[in-house]
Amino acid sequence: MKDARQKIWTDRFQTKLVYRFVLYWVIFTITVFNLLFAWRLIKEGRTDLWQQFTATVYDNVPLFLTFFVVVPWMAWDAVRFANRVVGPLVRFRRTMQGVIANEPVQPIRLRKDDFLLEVQDDFNTMLTTLEQRNAVQLDRTEETATAGR
Repeated sequence: MKDARQKIWTDRFQTKLVYRFVLYWVIFTITVFNLLFAWRLIKEGRTDLWQQFTATVYDNVPLFLTFFVVVPWMAWDAVRFANRVVGPLVRFRRTMQGVIANEPVQPIRLRKDDFLLEVQDDFNTMLTTLEQRNAVQLDRTEETATAGR
């Protein structure tokens, strides 16, 4: 298996993560704006609400522009970070589905920066034990090919 990632977006978990991230960002932005507007009302007193509202918007444009620039990058980074968990889970799941379908499966090989490396060892030990019991057939062609390099 190659060490390079082929896909960053591998599971609907990442989609849900981005939706949640965006929802939190919207709630945070609305809350910050309301607090800034309330602070202006407390500081200036209640005069012309529309003028105070627009002044709050204009005074804080740099803050909201920063939100629009930084938050998409943060969401993308969260998806990439989640891939270090989701990617291995997808591989474990495909291997389990192969075992259920009585197909030959390969031992799991995760990338060095993936999470769940300790689970990989336990999972592969389980596969080897099942192979010894003739409950699963392991396909070791990739291991043989990489061992010769």
